[in-house]
Amino acid sequence: MHQPVVQASFIDSPFLDIVCSRDMRLKCPSAILYRMIEGIQGFQFSLVERDPDPACPVVTPRLLDVASEALSRFLAGGEKIASRGTVYTRRSDVSFMCCVAVARLLQNRFPHIPRREIERFVFGERPGDEKQEPMSMTGTMEANKILDTLFEMRVLDPACGSGAFLTGIAAKRRELISKVAVTGHLRELDPENVARKLVSTMIGVDSDAVAVQVAKIRVCLWYLENASIRGVRLEDIDLSKVPSNIVQADFFWFRAPPDIIAFDIVIGNPPYVRQEDIKPGRKTGSLPARAEKDRYKAALLGRLKEGIPSMTRLSRTCDLYVYFFIKAIQMLRPGGELCFITSNTWLDAKFGQGLQVFLLKTTSGLSIFDFNRRSFDRAEINTVITACTRRDDMNGNSPLVSFVHFKIPQEQVMAIPAWLEPNLTTGSIHGNDGSVIEAVDVPRNVIDSAGTRLVVVSRDKLISGNESLDKSACGKWRANYLNEHDIFYTVMRKAAGKLVPLGSLAKVRAGCYSGINEFFYVNRQTIDRFGIEAPYLRPLLRSAKDVLSLEMVVLKDNFIVAIPPVPKEELENRGHDGIVAYITWGESQHTRPGQKTAKGIPWPLVESVKHRACWYSLSPGNLKPARLLMQYVAHDRFYCPWSVDPVVPDRCFHRIEPFAGINLEIMAAVLNSTLQAFMVMVTGRAGLGGGALKLEAIDAKSMLVLDPRLLSRKETQGLARAIKDLGRRKPLALGEECGLDPSRPYGGQVPSPVQDRLVLDKVVFDVLGLSEDERDDVYRATCSSITNRLKKAKNVT
Repeated sequence: MHQPVVQASFIDSPFLDIVCSRDMRLKCPSAILYRMIEGIQGFQFSLVERDPDPACPVVTPRLLDVASEALSRFLAGGEKIASRGTVYTRRSDVSFMCCVAVARLLQNRFPHIPRREIERFVFGERPGDEKQEPMSMTGTMEANKILDTLFEMRVLDPACGSGAFLTGIAAKRRELISKVAVTGHLRELDPENVARKLVSTMIGVDSDAVAVQVAKIRVCLWYLENASIRGVRLEDIDLSKVPSNIVQADFFWFRAPPDIIAFDIVIGNPPYVRQEDIKPGRKTGSLPARAEKDRYKAALLGRLKEGIPSMTRLSRTCDLYVYFFIKAIQMLRPGGELCFITSNTWLDAKFGQGLQVFLLKTTSGLSIFDFNRRSFDRAEINTVITACTRRDDMNGNSPLVSFVHFKIPQEQVMAIPAWLEPNLTTGSIHGNDGSVIEAVDVPRNVIDSAGTRLVVVSRDKLISGNESLDKSACGKWRANYLNEHDIFYTVMRKAAGKLVPLGSLAKVRAGCYSGINEFFYVNRQTIDRFGIEAPYLRPLLRSAKDVLSLEMVVLKDNFIVAIPPVPKEELENRGHDGIVAYITWGESQHTRPGQKTAKGIPWPLVESVKHRACWYSLSPGNLKPARLLMQYVAHDRFYCPWSVDPVVPDRCFHRIEPFAGINLEIMAAVLNSTLQAFMVMVTGRAGLGGGALKLEAIDAKSMLVLDPRLLSRKETQGLARAIKDLGRRKPLALGEECGLDPSRPYGGQVPSPVQDRLVLDKVVFDVLGLSEDERDDVYRATCSSITNRLKKAKNVT
């Protein structure tokens, strides 16, 4: 059927200039454009951001987030979305972050106005509060000063995506401008001029062309809604006059317009890209070669060193968002505000140590916010929100750092918890919510309320703590300061001098990393098929499923291929036809699509093996067996199996090799105690799929354990007897080990641990001097941390 010719008004529509040029539309077949128009007419559209109503489906600007992310995933093709870092932010997080950034900026600009009044002005009224004026104005002059600040603040989103932060902060500023105008009895403001001014003072940057176009559309829609020009015919609106400061660029090479020296607020959700995937541009398809990525990273580091304040200490293994932090601080004016939502890994990971020091030395009022639920449903990432002020002089500013754990959803937060005392002191401490609590200790002061837990630490203490760390350690900010359990601080106080880093007692090695498990891991069937000779085989612990009891019996079903780094011809000369046939077979195999590899690469050319002297050879360190092991990834249990016969473990276990004088059996007892499970569960990194907890080798080295060298002979003998009994059975879920029901609230339950565990724990708890109630709290905290972590992984709405 012949389709009618598309009307010229559609071809010439100014709104489509945002998406594609008129020339591009002319080249598109009329039939396709007609079907597009017909399809679009079937939807109801709204310029207003609102929650969806299932009874009346409406397309709102907020749905551009979903559409943009879906399109980005489609364009990524076989490339993992994680390597692109494209994850968009929830409305509740955007709203909270906009309130935080604007409130902090106003507090800095107007220190004479009480903090609570500014928060009530920005966040809104608390439920149950009496209706009050938004702010105490001293007159029209004060109102005009606040109005000028709201109008003139320069805002930058360095990874703007679909423009959610740009429209979010524009909406917040417009709301506050209206409040000030009413409170200060100012003349009525022209809506179009207000909207134009707000849009013109915001800049968005993104390296993704699709995201930039979507952000332009979203900002334009926000302008149309808030300029109150809905009664005008669309054809009469000159979109060329709508400011659109959204550019496609690599943020690290982005230069602000000449009229902007620096920004008042930098806000956003920088991309989450692991260090091995950092690359130039937003290329799809196969990843760039290692040399290209290395050149880009070197140029990036050089760029950051040129900025002020200069970055002087940063690991090359850090995620991409760390670089965004540094560049963002450099683009702020003194007294300007940074507010980012990122993965929480930088708080505990080794690569985050440099960022920690940089923020402590170049910013003030550093605050880190954590919530009970995940921010993203499509990315298995645990996030924190970081807010800080670029220091305006190196001698003043707040000497405190705040760590805030919210027990309520983002949309219920009506204030920023803060320490109101000028100095850290002992005795009674007052929070800004009126609560009073005794300080736990001087360096870690804690205020706990129904909705939040606030931990305040001296900036100088954190700086000195980070600078004193050795190369194998990392600052555990999340573990130490965003901990939700009171008993953690009690244990740390009572165990002072009795807990030491595991790395001081044993050598900790990651499990075997083969590079191509399909080649290096073999079973009996494969061995018999190729006739692989026995000298090339080592016993392998392939997975946790093979651990049938804590004291393991090494199964003879799985092996790792151990070939020396010699040419295949030499192996043929030795008459070892089986291993030669196996290598030849491996040379004919190709990769399947995976997280770090593309499909169809010959095994000898895979990045993880091609730089070896012989691709089929593993290093002696990778092949080193061990008798004591530790879980790398944990869900609802934590255990450290051991065996009489050494075994090479897969990456799912770490190798623990006690130093001379440290008894392996006693070390196993200490590591399998509930105290150790407690330390792991309440301080470990929880960022994997399904809420799994990850314990890197560097985390294991710095993990605090009971020092067995301090134990008496009687205590050592007690542990030896207890671990022998415990070793006879398979480890259970910790809820079952501790005698607690995860389906019920833990607060009212009395722990009833399995008998052999109770005997082992009694020795350890006696050494620490914990009371019966405190022991029960350790059991409850261990299990509740697991339940909360797994629940948080599912709770993303």
